[in-house]
Amino acid sequence: TKEGICFHLFSRKRHEEMEEFRAPELLRSPLEDVCLHTAHLLLQHSATAPAASVPRAPRNSTSNHKGVEAIAGWLAQAPQPPEDVAVRNAVELLKVLGALSPSGEISGLGVKFANLPLPVTMARSVVWGALLGVLDPILTILASSSGRDPFQLPSDPGGAGRKMGSRGSSFGYLSKLLQQKKRELAHPMQSDHFALLAAVRTYEDAKRSGGEAAS
Repeated sequence: TKEGICFHLFSRKRHEEMEEFRAPELLRSPLEDVCLHTAHLLLQHSATAPAASVPRAPRNSTSNHKGVEAIAGWLAQAPQPPEDVAVRNAVELLKVLGALSPSGEISGLGVKFANLPLPVTMARSVVWGALLGVLDPILTILASSSGRDPFQLPSDPGGAGRKMGSRGSSFGYLSKLLQQKKRELAHPMQSDHFALLAAVRTYEDAKRSGGEAAS
């Protein structure tokens, strides 16, 4: 590609519904990730700056923990900060994940999460997978579950599947067949993650053996 002019065509209705300006990235990003990286920055900041320079939360904040107050105070300086209740909810989630201590300060585990270029929920799985010696299957599951569900057909607008006629090409029949195969792959577990892992391993085995399933 090279420099040029790009034209986009929109319906009048869609054009009228468009926002004049895109929402700030702070409000578009998962808030738990924003809070985690804020806590990590505060940890680095506190190591090189006086405690008095660490920002405090607004007076109307209902948080009683200094870690939470520091995170809320830092984010409150943004031109369009997130709502205080949303920050508290994100902090509570980070505590459940073990990324923050009960007081709201970043933990050693949280520092490891923050150093990974992943959403905090995925980072937690990666770290624990490495600690428990099951990193490869965890990475396979995360990569497989980050896209479209391979056991679910695309939507069937207008009942196109019903118009195909034969049982073998029926949209509903194929959907049931996929779900049945999913249960077989996951057996004896009842887990979507086990089904994804078994599907990838089955594909890799077929590819190594040169089978038709890998094509």
